[in-house]
Amino acid sequence: MNNEEKILSWLEDEESRFIFCKRMEYLSVKPNFKPIREMVDRCCPELSLLENYPDKMKEFLSLVSGMNVYIWGAGVRCAKIAKMAETGDFNIIGTIDINAEKLNSSGNLDVVLYAPDDVDLTTADRLVVSIENMSAVDSVCIYAKEHGLKDEDIIIFNDYHESMHLLDKQYFDEIIKFEEGEVFVDAGVLDLSTTLRFAQKCREQNISDFRSIAFEPDKESYSKCKEIRAQHGDLDIELVNSGLYSSNTTIGFNSLGNGNSSIMEEGGSASSIDVVTLDSYIEDRRVTYIKMDIEGAELEALKGCAETIRKQKPKLAISIYHKPEDMTEIPLFIKSLVPEYKFYIRHYSDSPAETILYALP
Repeated sequence: MNNEEKILSWLEDEESRFIFCKRMEYLSVKPNFKPIREMVDRCCPELSLLENYPDKMKEFLSLVSGMNVYIWGAGVRCAKIAKMAETGDFNIIGTIDINAEKLNSSGNLDVVLYAPDDVDLTTADRLVVSIENMSAVDSVCIYAKEHGLKDEDIIIFNDYHESMHLLDKQYFDEIIKFEEGEVFVDAGVLDLSTTLRFAQKCREQNISDFRSIAFEPDKESYSKCKEIRAQHGDLDIELVNSGLYSSNTTIGFNSLGNGNSSIMEEGGSASSIDVVTLDSYIEDRRVTYIKMDIEGAELEALKGCAETIRKQKPKLAISIYHKPEDMTEIPLFIKSLVPEYKFYIRHYSDSPAETILYALP
């Protein structure tokens, strides 16, 4: 039995197995967004553009009304714009992607794509840039203007559609139940929103005894968190200006202050941060639930929690979408610590992001 087969056998329900298979399919012929679209359609049917962002979508539709448009970017958002075109009054004359040759040959897309050099952008009324990554968006806009378009001809879809998340459910799905004495470790805090939702969920389940330990290494985000914590004096929140990792040290950190900061990235506004192991920080204190969303450092941070996980068997909610290998390496590592953990996988966005592995005792 290979590792993928092992993980499939450990998953507790059909939804988890479906998500795992679609994510592995997505990784096998990347870029390949069809499995992600299928996963989102099945697991997140409530994520509807027009229902969630009616005003912004109306504004977007007014900008493309009666127009012939190119879409740049063949991801999940492209598919949504194409669906809107079916019932709207604009026409998509082509989709552009730098990976057009690879995507077309994969046979996983419903449309034929064009490479940038194969298209005369000036033959369209509008160019809709449907890429999520803002650095890539900037590059596309520069290219488009160098090839004859004006600013008013370019529509950046990010301005009308942020990635939608099922924020109320993420990390606190119906499979998560709380008891008195909950101690929540929030790794990757950003703005304390998840810590505050933990408190809300405890109260909804009539839990009165709960506290949080929140780790945020980014100095700008940490300062904001202190201000937010001061507004919630009734909550027991231990705020730590440090990251979680596999050792107590100082490491490189790409500080963006927007939730996409990451450990040990090359380039960018790199700085140094302190990191600690959870084992050394909490020592013998109780922990009941650990959540990690730390931009690819999850496995290293889990190594620093190994003794806590073995001894206390807390509930875990771990992001497994930042690195391709996380889909297999993280479940294998957790299972090696506590073989009796029950695994579930859930997905919470209309993009490849926000796939969470739950490990429950």
